[in-house]
Amino acid sequence: MFPAKLLKNTGIDLSGVEDQPILGLSADSRSVLPGYLFAAIDGTQAKGSDFVGDAIARGAQIIIAGDQLSVEGVSVLTHQNPRLALAICARNFFEFAPKCVAAITGTNGKTSVATLVRQLWSMSQLRSASIGTLGVEADGYCLPLQNTTPDPVQLHAILRDLTFLGVEHCILEASSHGLDQCRVDGVHVQVAGFTNLTHDHLDYHADLESYFQAKARLFEDVLSADGVGVVDISSAQGQRIAEIVRKRGVKLITCGSTDADIYVQGLMGHAHGQDVKIHYAGDVLDLFLPLVGSFQCQNLGVALGVAQASGLTMPNLLSSLPGLSAPRGRMEYVGKTNRGAHVYVDYAHTPDALARAMATLKDTTGGALWVVFGCGGDRDQTKRIEMGQAAQDGADHIIVTDDNPRFEDPASIRAMVISGCRDAIEVADRGAAIALALDQAKNDSIILIAGKGHEGGQVINGHVHPFDDVQCARAHILKAEGDHA
Repeated sequence: MFPAKLLKNTGIDLSGVEDQPILGLSADSRSVLPGYLFAAIDGTQAKGSDFVGDAIARGAQIIIAGDQLSVEGVSVLTHQNPRLALAICARNFFEFAPKCVAAITGTNGKTSVATLVRQLWSMSQLRSASIGTLGVEADGYCLPLQNTTPDPVQLHAILRDLTFLGVEHCILEASSHGLDQCRVDGVHVQVAGFTNLTHDHLDYHADLESYFQAKARLFEDVLSADGVGVVDISSAQGQRIAEIVRKRGVKLITCGSTDADIYVQGLMGHAHGQDVKIHYAGDVLDLFLPLVGSFQCQNLGVALGVAQASGLTMPNLLSSLPGLSAPRGRMEYVGKTNRGAHVYVDYAHTPDALARAMATLKDTTGGALWVVFGCGGDRDQTKRIEMGQAAQDGADHIIVTDDNPRFEDPASIRAMVISGCRDAIEVADRGAAIALALDQAKNDSIILIAGKGHEGGQVINGHVHPFDDVQCARAHILKAEGDHA
């Protein structure tokens, strides 16, 4: 692709740039090949300009940087925001994307909403895909991802590939990191959804307001002017997002409260789902929803709004609800122990998500609630005591264990968590912690294994050790059944 087309709408002056085709683009000098454009982007630990020499040595033809650089043999272009410039270049380079792209942001619920929307599209015979924590998922296609929101080069390559696979509708999870770093800015987002905002990622963002502003970028800067904002207004942050959408003059669909356009009201929880009422346009529908957790009512409200904004009718959407299933590791029912305890695995890894998950499960049987959880290393330390306090307030029995300690001392992480739940039992090995809960919980008890959800590994000192909460729990249940056979 020639520079004039590649750099269109970036605002960069192309005078003096050789009119030679650009064969690729990257912000990682190690992946640069001859004929590439290299974006010198500053990271948290190093400046992008430090890698310009390496990029040139590997054959970079154009450099985009935030500052003027004096180098020979290549064109150096300046842009006040190289991240934004790269996102636009990526869109121009890969060109193709599904005709309808939606994006969902929020602290909790992004993956659930994205999965539910993809299922609703599929049940309406629309070729669809989702991009996020669970990777890229489409009918008969799955691609693991390193980040919830990929970098713009990978993201637009994925959107192009999905288009060639026949996908017409795609929803992506827009993380606060991804929004802050302009990874989504080149995407033509027609529908943007917001779930909630609670304590998380303060190891990256300076404070909660900075965290909020990163999320708000989806609605202020990324959502198309002719698009639709779908906002859960049950929180103060949701009300602020809704006001941003209104001020832009963009169409707004609200959900999550009795005065919203869509309200999903949970009535009674069961082991495999819940009875709900769905309020919409003056109508009320009673049905059994095969999703466990009161929080799934809020997620479903946003999912219905996104699917409706994409062109589906509410009657068709409502008829599809009995066929929904939860994403992997999101309040996933594992089974029943030989002592009669029900076991669930959930991704809850924030104080708010953990509190919601426990409150939901405690209402299902009335039995004692066990929770097995930990906190990740090299992440926001301030939420660890809050996670412990949430467990102390909501559970009858608490086991604190390891959850991706990464390069931190696991014992120190557990100590910080236990400072918020003094009654907890400490079991370092996660498998042993799960086994203890399954062996001790009595009839009609509920066991919640929280924090890792769908993850298939435990990250310790830079190494990923295979570990899956669901597989571990199921294996222990089967072993116990065999021992008592």
